[in-house]
Amino acid sequence: MSNTNCLEGIKCPSCGQEDSFQVIATTVFTLSDEGTGDHTDVEYDDDSPMYCTECPFEGNVSDFKAD
Repeated sequence: MSNTNCLEGIKCPSCGQEDSFQVIATTVFTLSDEGTGDHTDVEYDDDSPMYCTECPFEGNVSDFKAD
């Protein structure tokens, strides 16, 4: 199934899965002694590190963009 939202055009170039990935991104949140609060917008770009959750492939977001 092709994704049509946040993962549109994204798939693992190694195993082909399109369902979920881990991305190192930037966000802002309040930190207190009890932990973290809600976060604001999450920001990432083509150069952000990305990892497949189904196989050991890792690269940048741009490496996961389907041709």
